[in-house]
Amino acid sequence: MEQKDLISAAPFPGFSRLKPGLEQCLSALHCLPYFIQYLEYCKSVRLLHFLFACDTFTEASEKCHHGNSIQCDALDIYSRFISMNSTHAISLPENVRRTVENNISPEDGKVDCRVFEPAITHVKHVLTDYHVPKFLRSSYCTSAQLELCRKELVLADVLLCESAIPFLMEYLEYRSEENHVLFWVSVEAFQEHLRGSAGSASVEELGNDAIALYDTYLSLQARKPVNYGRIIRGIVESSICPDNGIITPDAFLIAQQYCYHYMNKFFFEAYLRSDQYKRYLNELRLQLETRRREERTLRLNSAAATRTSAKEVTSKMESLAVSSSPSPKPAMFLPAPPRGDSPSSSKASSPASQKRNRGTTQKSPSTSKAEVEEQGEDILDDRKFWSIPESDYTLSAVDEWGVYQTQDRHLLNTPQGSEKLKKSVMKLFGKEEITEEAAVEQAKSIVADVMSLTSQPTNWEDLLLDS
Repeated sequence: MEQKDLISAAPFPGFSRLKPGLEQCLSALHCLPYFIQYLEYCKSVRLLHFLFACDTFTEASEKCHHGNSIQCDALDIYSRFISMNSTHAISLPENVRRTVENNISPEDGKVDCRVFEPAITHVKHVLTDYHVPKFLRSSYCTSAQLELCRKELVLADVLLCESAIPFLMEYLEYRSEENHVLFWVSVEAFQEHLRGSAGSASVEELGNDAIALYDTYLSLQARKPVNYGRIIRGIVESSICPDNGIITPDAFLIAQQYCYHYMNKFFFEAYLRSDQYKRYLNELRLQLETRRREERTLRLNSAAATRTSAKEVTSKMESLAVSSSPSPKPAMFLPAPPRGDSPSSSKASSPASQKRNRGTTQKSPSTSKAEVEEQGEDILDDRKFWSIPESDYTLSAVDEWGVYQTQDRHLLNTPQGSEKLKKSVMKLFGKEEITEEAAVEQAKSIVADVMSLTSQPTNWEDLLLDS
């Protein structure tokens, strides 16, 4: 192929199928099946079904001239993907959904073939911004790359893919021809800078960058010459030094196309048989295994988290069911009635049960000394005051020899017992000569104090237990 043939050859593709965008994912035969599998894995394949249905609708509506057939098809797509009760909802914003509804039912009754255009634009934005970047990092994309490499890989696929071009660069370095790749990359960077500046860069700055690129690769004194000949050099000179002084992004386009076809003719076929390319394929296989392992682990963790969440929900529901059910009332243990009284007529519980329930039952209000004095003849009666009521308890004492002896409680209710109890009270206060009236007053004071702390103030058995 002569130099003029290389110059007039068809432009090279402006994208790499190893790094597909949305349009390549939707149209490339090597990529579309894997993109569908990825969306199925993400449970978002309905987005793709919607786009395909809209494409079919657009093609059919352009050929059909009957309004009622077009509207029926539009309503079918709307009911499947857009309506509130749709079976394959695509979660459109409310304003987009209402716009589509208005387009389907216009006032003049004529349905346009672009009725779903707002929804299509939104879905493509979701796919481009969210799903395509994640697809490129998935095992599904790596599988598509391996399939492309086995079938129809072209030079543009390598030059425009960041992960593939280093292996081509290494191969050309081995053959001392790396300047071609360096020139290609430099032109790409210059064009990106020129497009990105959007007029903000000065004419002088752009001119300096263009001249530096020309001097490095194309001039007769170039430090990294590519040797593309006089014709290419003249075209570039006229492009970077125009009469109006404005440098355009395609100033090096002809030289870049020539570089592409030159590498494709002299190096690319040999590169596909090189060890560098085989290492690139091995790296893709290792990447595929790694990504599949990571995705498998992610699925297992997600399934385990789902099971754990389900168990927690079930446990909470069970606890709510238990807490909402009426709880049985606790059993109430009534104290046994005193001896000689029937259960129905007894009003006071036994001292033992009072002692057991003292920590859980509510105490009656305390009794003051004035209230004790007002309790009438029962407490002021000398015989009843010094007597001890019937109970299951016994009085005991240790004599002067240290012997534990049980006292007969019936003896205490006799006049001799009452006299003995009076003497014990006198001895308690250390006054042997205390009068009987003073002893009664002291005893009443003690009884009133004890009664203020107990729930049964007139029960002597409680006083004995507290002591």
